[in-house]
Amino acid sequence: MTALPVLPGLKILSQLGEGGMGTVYKALDERLGRTVAVKVLAGHLAGDKAFVARFLREAQYLAKVRHDSLVTIYDVVTTGFTPYFVMEHVDGSTLAEHLARRGRLPWNGAWGLLDPVLSALAAVHAAGLVHRDLKPGNILLDGEGRPKVMDFGLAKGGSDASLTQEGVILGTPEYMAPEQAKGDPVGSPADVYALGVLAYQMVSGRLPFKGANTMATLRMHCQEEAPSLAAMAPGLSPAVEAWIGRAMAKDPRERFHDAGEMRRAMVAASGGSTTAAVQVPARPSNGRKRLWLAAGAAGLLLLLAAAWSWRKAHRPPPLPPLPEAVLSLDGQVLRGTLLGIAPLADGGHRIRLRVDGREREILLGEGQEASLSLTPPASP
Repeated sequence: MTALPVLPGLKILSQLGEGGMGTVYKALDERLGRTVAVKVLAGHLAGDKAFVARFLREAQYLAKVRHDSLVTIYDVVTTGFTPYFVMEHVDGSTLAEHLARRGRLPWNGAWGLLDPVLSALAAVHAAGLVHRDLKPGNILLDGEGRPKVMDFGLAKGGSDASLTQEGVILGTPEYMAPEQAKGDPVGSPADVYALGVLAYQMVSGRLPFKGANTMATLRMHCQEEAPSLAAMAPGLSPAVEAWIGRAMAKDPRERFHDAGEMRRAMVAASGGSTTAAVQVPARPSNGRKRLWLAAGAAGLLLLLAAAWSWRKAHRPPPLPPLPEAVLSLDGQVLRGTLLGIAPLADGGHRIRLRVDGREREILLGEGQEASLSLTPPASP
């Protein structure tokens, strides 16, 4: 068992998680008497200025935006050999664990979790930041089931040129927007896409795109339409399906611009209520009390459904496959055919290339800088 670190003023209690960039511990702040989480940069990266800068940038981003549904940063320590930061400890589980236990959620239950997440991301986007790795595993649920967005290790600000280079693929494949999957620069619409995927998963109990390997999943995001929710989520309102569909549009210009606009659209579709008027009853109701739901939202539902149908009918042809790759890593450049990308348990990735007829395997640790450019084959 790895020895627990000794940090001034903190009593390390246990290890909560570990990735390629660092380890998170549960600790007691002995000065204030409160339980905290401590993220410590991996020892082998502590001497790398680029990794230290990215590690500290995550803490700065967490500190820049205050919201009840964002994990709060308490302190950043850069003195000594290993940098670390102290943040709020959330005693609970992740949304990923919750979905694994519950499966498909009814819309009201899904919206009860999505609403505060959207509100938090609206604050993030308003501050000029993009998370870039939204997924159930990066959303904590406290003891009362309230969500907290965490892990800004891949986040970027508008002035972070080092994180907006073309050809750099960062994120989790199952939740990547098409432009992110291709390594293009991303903005708040990429987070909107991930939120759409998350909403789809919550109401259907499955991911919209899950290929045999990472590369297949990325291609599906770029080329294929998600299966209709009508069969997988009985009773789901057409307005909600259209809302999710717009968030997952292939072209970022067709999505909601940011999480704030996405949230406002759902509130408007629900007639000002975020929990009513969006779930269609399984059987017709005979009571007059339900009539206002249809009357108040019918016009908006028709407009949303018509706009979504028009967008699907007028979508440009699918993008061609992107098998040719150029990988730049530690000053080395490899050119060949991309055979696959697979996530590793420590948060890194395994990249497989065919170079000059021979297969090469490259292992990337979590947060390790690399540039992967994908180029479609020449037209026949």
